[in-house]
Amino acid sequence: MGLLGAVFSIVNALVLPILGPGTMLLYPAYASIQAMERPSHRDSKQWLSYWILYSFISLFEITFLVFLQWFPLWGLIKLLVHLWLVLPVFNGATFVYENYMRDYRKLNGLLNDLRKMIPGEGF
Repeated sequence: MGLLGAVFSIVNALVLPILGPGTMLLYPAYASIQAMERPSHRDSKQWLSYWILYSFISLFEITFLVFLQWFPLWGLIKLLVHLWLVLPVFNGATFVYENYMRDYRKLNGLLNDLRKMIPGEGF
């Protein structure tokens, strides 16, 4: 198995089960509660964006779990992505929202406007 395999086994068995929930759920929940109590909306945007991305990542993982089980680094990659999304140094969730999700929202608004222009459409 080698040294690298032993290190990955230890990380998967000991580190990920401890850091994963703390990074992906506990700290974001705490920070979301703190953001709700502050008058600034900047933190709220970060944490709302995070929870939306968290739900997309969870749906992706549930859908493709059969394939992801064959990829030994998935847990570590997921942890690193969540760290990037969560840590205030990076503000990754806000970055993803402003650069990708906002464009989708504009497209969705345009599609809704087009639907209203079509006569006889009930949606």
